[in-house]
This record gives sequence, C-alpha cells and structure tokens, in this order.
Amino acid sequence: MDFDRELPFSPTCLLEALVPFPPLPAEIIIMVISETPYLDGGETTRTLSLVSKRFRALAKPFYFHSVVICGDDQARVLLRRLKEDPSAAPTLRHLFLSEQALRYFGDWPSTPHAGPHTPHTLDHPRVGPIVGVSYQIATLVSPYLESLCYFDYTIYQTHTMKLPNIFSITFPHLHELTVKCGYNIILDAPLPSLDRFHLYMPNAILSIPALKNLGVVCPRLTHLKITGIYPDHPTVIPWLGQALGVPFSLSWEGEHSCSGLSLLHRIILRPTCGHGGLRGLRQLKLAARMVPHGLVLEVPTPPDMDHWGAKADWLNRLATPLPAATCWTVTFACEK
Repeated sequence: MDFDRELPFSPTCLLEALVPFPPLPAEIIIMVISETPYLDGGETTRTLSLVSKRFRALAKPFYFHSVVICGDDQARVLLRRLKEDPSAAPTLRHLFLSEQALRYFGDWPSTPHAGPHTPHTLDHPRVGPIVGVSYQIATLVSPYLESLCYFDYTIYQTHTMKLPNIFSITFPHLHELTVKCGYNIILDAPLPSLDRFHLYMPNAILSIPALKNLGVVCPRLTHLKITGIYPDHPTVIPWLGQALGVPFSLSWEGEHSCSGLSLLHRIILRPTCGHGGLRGLRQLKLAARMVPHGLVLEVPTPPDMDHWGAKADWLNRLATPLPAATCWTVTFACEK
C-alpha cells in the first residue's frame, strides 16, 4: 500500500520507514476497520485513515456504521450530516438514539417526585423539538438499520396531540429493537426481519399496546424481553397474558392459546425493584408456567439504571459476535 508522502515525518526518520509495506488484501483491512471501533471508539480507524489514502477510502463506509446519539444537540448534528451527505445514511447499521443526554445520579433534582430536567417538554399541542428530529433521522436511516435502541424522554403536556410515531415507519432490515418511551408504544408498521425485541415499560399501564399485535408486526420474533414490569399491579399479569395470547387462569397450568408468535422461544421478564415483593414475584412465576416458550424471570433492577443498562447492552452487543452473550443471557433468573 502507498503511504501519503506529504505526511510530516520526523527529520530523523529513516528512509526505510517510507518503504511501503507488502500490500494487504482489502478484506483484511476492512476487517480491521470494521471491528476496532467497538474496542476503542474508532480511534484506530481514525489513525489509520490519516496514514494511508487507501485506508481512508476503505474506512469511509464505516464512519456512520454505529452511532450513539444522546441529547438534542447531538441529534441535530447527526440529522444535519445525514442531509448534507446522502451517502451517509445507507452506511448506518446500528443506532442508539436517546432524546436526553446521560446524567450522573448527582445531577438528578432533589425535589420529591421530580424527574430529570428535560428540554423536550412540549407545551404546544402540535409541535415538539426533538420529536421532529428523531422522526426525520428515522425516516432517513430506516431502510438500512439492523439494530435500534430508542429512548424517548419527551414530556407531553396534553393528551390531544397527534404524535409523529417513528414506529409508523417501516424498518425492513431491523433485527433488534430496544425501546423505552413515556407514552404508549404502538408498532404501526411491520418489522418483517425483527427477531429480538426489548421493551422498557415506564409503568404498568403504558406500553402494553406494543405487545398486542406482535404476531402480526413481528412474525419472525424469537426473543422478547420486558423490563420494568410492576408485579404488584392487580391486572399486569392478565394484560401480559392477553398481549402474548396466553389465557390468564392460574388453575389451568400449561394451557395456552395461539399468540401468532410461532418462532418465539424465549421471553424474559425483569421486574422493577420495590413493587409487589414476594407476592408480585410469585405471580410472575405462576404466569411463566402458562407460557410454553421458555419464559424466565430476571432479578429485579431499579428503573434509574434503565438508560445506563440499555447503552451498556448496546455497546456489548456490537462487540460480541453472538447476541446470546449479551442482555439475552439470563445469569440470575427464576426458571419456570
């Protein structure tokens, strides 16, 4: 490969250092470029791109291969780049999109019952800053995405507004979806390639509609994970059973109805800490016996860790060849 001769080598640099290395196959270079960003945040790829024009040309398709966006400012920068460079969106494969930047626990408000400060409060029934940005990003990259982690922290002041739902957009090649929203998640458009779906529930009432038509929207779903179940709610288990096509009758153990999810073979429930105690956990274990798809129960976790846990899972998944080695591996669980 030919080094760029204009690089500022040290005057003491030996002339032998300018002698090109034996040419490497493009496949090996692409392997190095595509794998190292998961290990060092892309530093190796950036360095190699400065060394060689050939590296730079081979690395260009990977600039937007995996993108992490936290907060409104970063989202707007990404949207601008995607609009300025039409060749960028077709190269984006993995996207973590959070509508609020990560905060440390010391940054949370001290006021009781106060949530984290967010600039995305919608005071007008028809407009919202970050909702439009997320929707535009999703529109541009949806034909190419393979995995998406989407956290929506927008606070909605009215129940009469019509929200631009990014899940009304078709993601034809999406294999894995992780989502947490502050409102009902409705999967309007089909996800024909989706096989892994991780749903973070903000409370026991919201997000249930996202499960009711999974068999139609996600016919290839094999893994389902639900984080944030409130087991002490009197109807959460019947809702879950209805959403999954399982009749709620603790006296009919093993009975189940067709949910339309013929390929589903693992369902993971992770309850929220501090709700229901042993009684709530016992209900979830009883419900697990009605599901013939290998339902397991994870150890409860505090909801404050949802954002951090989702980002860690997303990064680990990119660095791990097999998805089963990440959040889909249950190390501490109560089996049915």
